[in-house]
Amino acid sequence: MRENETGKELTIIMDNCAGQNKNNHVLRLALVLVELGYFKKVSFIFYIVGHTKNACDRWFNTLKKNYRTMNIWTFGNLLKELKTSDRIAIHTIETGDFKHYLQFEDMFYNMIEGGKIFPGHIFTVDGSDETNKDCKTTMVIKEDDLRTSPPHTQNMKKDGIGSTQNGTRAETLANMMELLKALADPGISDIKQIELWKRWRVIALEKYWGWFKEPSDDVFRRHKEKTSEKNRERNAKKKAKEGTGGTASGKKRKASTKKTKITKKKERKQRQQQQQPQQQQSLPPMSMMAL
Repeated sequence: MRENETGKELTIIMDNCAGQNKNNHVLRLALVLVELGYFKKVSFIFYIVGHTKNACDRWFNTLKKNYRTMNIWTFGNLLKELKTSDRIAIHTIETGDFKHYLQFEDMFYNMIEGGKIFPGHIFTVDGSDETNKDCKTTMVIKEDDLRTSPPHTQNMKKDGIGSTQNGTRAETLANMMELLKALADPGISDIKQIELWKRWRVIALEKYWGWFKEPSDDVFRRHKEKTSEKNRERNAKKKAKEGTGGTASGKKRKASTKKTKITKKKERKQRQQQQQPQQQQSLPPMSMMAL
């Protein structure tokens, strides 16, 4: 892809994971890339379960070759060990690089119809079809390339978004980078700050202790309140369950356990009764024992 030139086709292969990749947030990026003219055609492909390994996994193993045998204390240490391969380029991501694409996508595109994301494995936006004026905002979803089921076609363009306060749809899309807001840095959660200070600082080399900052009193207080709240909720659920006699499955489990204990007790008693006569027969007469 060259600057100021539309690429022909982009295909991205991703893991079949809904939380990270297979969702409206990521999938609608294909529409943005086509409508903005970065590529004529964009396809997001998800491998089926059990067949998700590809060439990228081999490169990750290459990266692990050095650093998994090293003590890594800082991000700088990690970068140093990762940059040892001539075949792999390492690019760092800064906080400002993360943009609020979801908010931007919601301005121009509808959500994918319910029930269509999970079974789909190929999501394509083809803007090269000149006979279809909405080709750049149309997504085709297929379960596979074997034509085992008909594809689902959906025009994702939002109704009534022909223009905005900043001008026409095309002008607004062209100024996307100005509209995109950087995501706020979420920071380190309270529990992780406490774990870094209490658990991991003690095993780090002294020269790296500066990376493990002592949490503030507010962090300890929030964590304590959160833990107490979770304990109260757990105890309340436990009491409520005991008050109602437990669930049906719980009652069955208790009855089964009780029955098992009784059966084992009977079997143990029978074994003892069977062993007693044998022991009595093996004992010598009392007169011989006295001798």
